[in-house]
Amino acid sequence: MLSTHSNICFALVDCNNFYASCERIFNPKLNNKPLIILSSNDGCVIARSNEAKSLGIQMSQPYFQIEKLCRQHKVNALSSNFALYGDISNRVMKTLHALCPDMEIYSIDEAFLRLDRLNVNPVNYAIKIKEILFKNVGIPVSIGLAPTKTLAKAATNIAKKNAAVGVYDLRLQNVRSIILNYFPVKDIWGVGKQSAEKLNQLHIKTATELCDQPVAFLKRHFSVMIERTVMELKGMSCVSLEETHSKKNIICSRSFGKKVTEISDLLEAISSYAANACKKARNQQTKAHAICVYLQTSRFGKANEFYSARDQEILLFPSNDTVLITAVAIKLLKKLFKRGYHYQKVGIVLLNLMPDHIQQNDLFAQNKSEDNQKMMSVLDEINKKWGAQTLFLASEGTEKTWTVKSSRRSFRYTTSWDELLMVK
Repeated sequence: MLSTHSNICFALVDCNNFYASCERIFNPKLNNKPLIILSSNDGCVIARSNEAKSLGIQMSQPYFQIEKLCRQHKVNALSSNFALYGDISNRVMKTLHALCPDMEIYSIDEAFLRLDRLNVNPVNYAIKIKEILFKNVGIPVSIGLAPTKTLAKAATNIAKKNAAVGVYDLRLQNVRSIILNYFPVKDIWGVGKQSAEKLNQLHIKTATELCDQPVAFLKRHFSVMIERTVMELKGMSCVSLEETHSKKNIICSRSFGKKVTEISDLLEAISSYAANACKKARNQQTKAHAICVYLQTSRFGKANEFYSARDQEILLFPSNDTVLITAVAIKLLKKLFKRGYHYQKVGIVLLNLMPDHIQQNDLFAQNKSEDNQKMMSVLDEINKKWGAQTLFLASEGTEKTWTVKSSRRSFRYTTSWDELLMVK
């Protein structure tokens, strides 16, 4: 295996069982108890505590299949609380940025850091990061250290298995040589399921065996991505930190809590999703060139009961104005709706997003556009201060009988004034 000396030190900070850990911050009775988080409509498992994993509960497993098991072992099952998880994630990332500005947010519960650019001992500083996050936010994390992002991912996997320490250092070549001998190719960051299966068919089962393959062999059988992964496994950094880029599209859609037949309910839902999508666009300072609306019935009904349709419209000028985009979404939905069907889902997609500062406005509509932007700013500020849905469009409705089933959801402790934690 090729050896290379490098002073580069990537750290991957990965929140342990993130959704479950968020719930435990405000409900310590859940500590050391089996806990699962359920998807929209409480359909299937999307997160598990270690205690739940030890019972054999699998990711994406339908809840009805394990309901009896959950009763037998007193498993706590909660509806997903994405408002809480998103806010806690934001706190984690802000804390990390204060400790190491040179960072890349990789997912809701993971971030890469470059510790070599700080005048610190990486291992000691990683332990400090872990302690500060738990003290200030309440989230336990595992941290992997390595000269490349791929190796940092592997180091974090190992760190998770030793929660007492929670930090693992893969910077030394002799340590990597031992670890990679036993590290399965299916667990390597950047190796997809199909590539892992192909590697196994070629009798390449570990990271070391992959690194020992000739370059010509890799080029013949795999894409350049695998070559890059091998270089990373050998300690040569090929993947740098990336700045967080705004999404090119924004999708807002969920299955209904019950089948919907009336267009009034669908119009309320699409209005709510349009408002949510526009808020996300404003948060990332982008505007949409076009919007797409779609609706469908369940795919598991009879063939003659299935209906799915979508339509889109290009906007005259890019926008993130809730009033404008909701009006267009309602118009599109009315075109798509057919009476007599039991609808399961409706959704909206904001397409071809662009930075809001490079828009060319209509000279005659500029004043109106500026007024609408001011109105959106006021709306966002009020909802931020007093809680989501303090101000909303009348078209979103108030009853919302179509909303997803989430009878097991915990309180939105950090984002809703009405659901603050009560201290007795």
